[in-house]
Amino acid sequence: MTVKLKLVWFLFLAWAAASGATGVYPKPETSKAVSLLAVNELGQTYLAAKEVRIDLEFGSGKKGKGTLAVLFEPKTGYCYHELGWWPDEFPPSQIDMIERLGLQVVVSATGLGIIGVNSQEINVSGSTEKAGSLDDVEKQAIRWAGAHLDEVETRSVMPSVTRFSFRGPFSLPKGFFVEDSSAYPSAAGFRRPAKLLGVGYRDGYWEVRVENTSTHRVAVMPIQQHPDGTWWSSRSRMETEK
Repeated sequence: MTVKLKLVWFLFLAWAAASGATGVYPKPETSKAVSLLAVNELGQTYLAAKEVRIDLEFGSGKKGKGTLAVLFEPKTGYCYHELGWWPDEFPPSQIDMIERLGLQVVVSATGLGIIGVNSQEINVSGSTEKAGSLDDVEKQAIRWAGAHLDEVETRSVMPSVTRFSFRGPFSLPKGFFVEDSSAYPSAAGFRRPAKLLGVGYRDGYWEVRVENTSTHRVAVMPIQQHPDGTWWSSRSRMETEK
């Protein structure tokens, strides 16, 4: 065994021991940390993000390959972590998907959120959990996974993460979408009726700007994260409305 392999193996054992997570085996050599663009009450900012691949062994005897993504905003201490897994191969980078899908990370005095548009609805994932550092977030996530392997196997959402979809009367203005779905451009075989243009903070709400990909009309949906982690919306409007 080379010196480099010995070092990687030592780091792996130390990491697993520190996490106290039986059945959850991080692969330290796959760890990567980056800065991620986000928005706060004052405008654009950056937060710390980290990702690591994990081998999983469930109580049922099944095995899986996971990818753990963690976000940390140092000024507020708010953090977010999510572990996704597939049976035979590691899932794609969740941090890369944030940029690829045009999602927006937001941070306010009440928590951290990830906002996106899927088909004809606005989707939000958020967290009000706090940590002292990016490494602390990672350790917390690994410990939780090791203590809740059954929930990881069924892909249950971690208690610190809340998810909401704003659709129907709680979504975009009536008439914003056209009835003929073929009018929308397609990508990879899927129609995209709407896309996220941007998110800004105003009067205690995140104003989510969404563009119709066919008519190019723009609607604004104000949403708000409460201290208990839940998300609420105000009346949406067309951007030309006062």
